[in-house]
Amino acid sequence: MNAIKGVSGATEDNLDAYEAYIDSNPDAFSDPATAAEVQAMVDAVNTEVAVLEAVLEDSASPDGAANADGMPVTAAQLDAVAESVGPALEAAYQAAIAAAIELSNPPAAEEVQALIDGVNAMNMDDSAAAVLAAILEDSASPGGAMNADSMPVTAAQLDAVAENVNPALADDYQTAVAAATNLSNSPTVAEVQSIVDLVNAVDAVNASPEALDAILEDSASPDGAANADGAPVTAEQLDAVAEGVDPALEAEYRAAVAAATDLSNPPTVEEVQALIDAVNATADETLDAVLETRPRSNKPDQKTQTKKASA
Repeated sequence: MNAIKGVSGATEDNLDAYEAYIDSNPDAFSDPATAAEVQAMVDAVNTEVAVLEAVLEDSASPDGAANADGMPVTAAQLDAVAESVGPALEAAYQAAIAAAIELSNPPAAEEVQALIDGVNAMNMDDSAAAVLAAILEDSASPGGAMNADSMPVTAAQLDAVAENVNPALADDYQTAVAAATNLSNSPTVAEVQSIVDLVNAVDAVNASPEALDAILEDSASPDGAANADGAPVTAEQLDAVAEGVDPALEAEYRAAVAAATDLSNPPTVEEVQALIDAVNATADETLDAVLETRPRSNKPDQKTQTKKASA
């Protein structure tokens, strides 16, 4: 990989991790991938591998060393491999890692995330706990009360425990919370985020009927018109209804839409997302080809999934 002009720092030991990164982050690359994109991948993977090794070294796990090097992992390092890392909880994270006795070698990102989540849960402030309690109270879930207190959760409250909360959608969030029947007692942050994400997705579709109409019109589906209007759907329009849209693949997305023969009228978000995912997967095969001629290592697969493609 270092033979690519503009790429350096790739190591034989990390080749499995590079492949895992490519598989997990197809949208981080053009087709073909640029040297800058490959270098960003190398840097991100090298950083993550180093952090995971540091986490293991600090632990009491079979292959750990109880921080023999005297350099406990920092919150900044943990933030490269896990979500929701709070710098103020650095000492608590370090203590949890030091007490960990069953980390893999190397640790999986999921194992580190579990440590972070455990520490965060133990240190959740009263305001966040109160928000989760209010969400449950508003819901139809076991332990809920269908908003018996007549105080529906607000967008500001939701924003304290979830990301991408849109104040303009407060009523829609309240409706979704009221309809929730399977929240935990108390709800997890992930459950709340799922509600927020669903409402946001529905709003995106409702706000972009023209995009769905354009997709159907471009297609070979029963109610399509094979782009009779001569205005093929754009990456920007696709991005309004689907995730992972790469502007560099606009021509490929258009070809996939044109070939689609069974879109609904109007197309569903899932149908459009499936088209996007298929194109992205095909583009990713080009990246895999960069590595496929190398000799395989005998190491077990490293399930490296860097959380920040731009790290």
